[in-house]
Amino acid sequence: MEQAMASFPQVQFHVTWRPFLLNPAQDAPKDGVDKLTMYKSKFGEQRVAQMIPRMTQVFADLGIQYSIAGKTGNTLDSHRLLTWAGKLGPAEQDRLVEALFDAYFAKSKFLGDRAVLLEAAATAGLDTKAAAAVIDDPNAMLKEVREELGRFGRGVSGVPFFIIGGSTRLSGAQPPEVFEDAFRSLLR
Repeated sequence: MEQAMASFPQVQFHVTWRPFLLNPAQDAPKDGVDKLTMYKSKFGEQRVAQMIPRMTQVFADLGIQYSIAGKTGNTLDSHRLLTWAGKLGPAEQDRLVEALFDAYFAKSKFLGDRAVLLEAAATAGLDTKAAAAVIDDPNAMLKEVREELGRFGRGVSGVPFFIIGGSTRLSGAQPPEVFEDAFRSLLR
């Protein structure tokens, strides 16, 4: 998406990251489970066998080595933290998203781990004491996350999911050309 946005220097983009729980918090294990095992259980072995090479290539095209290793599970705390960062500003939220994506997709870290979340906040240049306060209070930002899940989560079945210009919807990892086409159609 960022590569495609760079192709339109005349456009002022506004990106807001919204929560989506691939596994709803009540169903996702707090301690996490093996990522590959969960993916196979959720999507089926055949679909996962198709997804992994595609994801690996998409990340490679961005200069990132994708990892299927590690754990996945309850990510509600990461969404509460992202919502808090969004209140600080779009740049802060974007830096936190980048740090969390790097931790999860490239470094095989579990986003349900408090230490991983605090490390991401530090990497993003955010106040780690304030971040810890959000993580440690299970009600902090919970209402906001639930409201956004209700408002933006309908019809979403996977991540990433993009809503562009309020109407164009893209699901899954997409090459920059797909975003460029979406941007062009909105600019007409």
